[in-house]
Amino acid sequence: MDLVDTARGKVYSCECGKVIRIQPKKVEVAEPEVRPEDVLHVDRDEGEAAYVLVGVAVVWLMGLCVTFAFPPAFAGMLLLGFGLCVVGHIWLLVMAFQDSPTTGTLCLLIGAYTWVFALMNLGETWRALLLYVLGVLVLVSGFMAAAVGGALFYR
Repeated sequence: MDLVDTARGKVYSCECGKVIRIQPKKVEVAEPEVRPEDVLHVDRDEGEAAYVLVGVAVVWLMGLCVTFAFPPAFAGMLLLGFGLCVVGHIWLLVMAFQDSPTTGTLCLLIGAYTWVFALMNLGETWRALLLYVLGVLVLVSGFMAAAVGGALFYR
C-alpha cells in the first residue's frame, strides 16, 4: 500500500482514499545544565581592568580635592584626562584595525566613526570606551574644579 503525505499532517491511502490519522511523537527537550561557575565566571582580564579603573577613579577624586584647594594644580588633572583619552582612543584604534583595515582607517581618519565602532561593538570595546569617557570626565571636572576653586581661592 502506498501512502501520500499532505501538508496538514493527514495521510491518505492511495487505494481506497481513506484518511489515516497519525499521532505525532512527543519530543522531550532536555534543559541544559547550568553550573554556578558558568554564571559567576569572571575573566582574569576583566578583574584587572576593574582594579585599574578603580585606581583611576581614586586618583581622579584626589586630584579634584587638590584642585579645589590649589587651583593651579588643574594642569595635573588636564594631563591625566588627556592621557586617559589618548590611551582609550589608541586602544579603540587597535581594536578597529584588528576588526578590519577599512574600519581601522575610518576610525583613524574620522573621529566620530570611532564612537560608532565602539558602540556597535560594545561587548568587545567597553573597557577602552569607558577609559576614554573617564578621561573626558577628568578633563571636564578639572576645568570645573579649577573655576570653582579659583573663584574661592583668589577672592
